[in-house]
Amino acid sequence: MLLLDEPTQGVRHCRKAQLHRLIRAFAARGAAVVLASSELEELIALSDRVLAMRDGAIVASLAGRRRAQRAGSAPDASAAEMVAPRESAPLS
Repeated sequence: MLLLDEPTQGVRHCRKAQLHRLIRAFAARGAAVVLASSELEELIALSDRVLAMRDGAIVASLAGRRRAQRAGSAPDASAAEMVAPRESAPLS
């Protein structure tokens, strides 16, 4: 298992791609990767499933097709706007 918290924070763009390749290779060998990032594009690029948490609780989950659809959303939208539902929305 690989646990990563903001793995590309402060890293040059050219090095981010290299780190992304290493993370994908690790996962391709069957290892679990848990990634925390404030960069939504990074989460979408590296994840099979994205969970949004608020106050220690999971408030939204995107996986598979729904996660892939979010990849085409507006690039200037925040992670909270794109992943976290309104308070009254049920988890899917």
